[in-house]
Amino acid sequence: MESANSGRDAVQQEPNVPGQTEYQGLPVAGYRPQTGDKVGIVNANKQAEERTLRILDELAQRDDVDKRWLAVGRTAIENGFMAVNRSVFQPGRVTLPEDATTAANAGQYLDAPPRVPRTDGGLPPGRPHP
Repeated sequence: MESANSGRDAVQQEPNVPGQTEYQGLPVAGYRPQTGDKVGIVNANKQAEERTLRILDELAQRDDVDKRWLAVGRTAIENGFMAVNRSVFQPGRVTLPEDATTAANAGQYLDAPPRVPRTDGGLPPGRPHP
């Protein structure tokens, strides 16, 4: 489990924005340096997630709660927080050894492919909005 101080314990580098510290990303491909502001946002999200999960832990102890639906809800909450945190940190794509790139480019970040606007009008007719 991640410690609550994980963002604050990161290696600091020269700030890229006046008044903001930049934290070096994890030594994992795709993870980028982050500003102190973004680290603070994600740490606050992690605390909110932990508070919510503890409520679910208490519900799991009750006999009158359907454990299957509780597990579905817990997974949805965990996925939601993960998506929100990814929206803040925006991890990138990476090159793979089998990509047709030079050795000098190996391991560099790839930008996500451009989003193509939908031309089909969205949901099929007759389907309610999710």
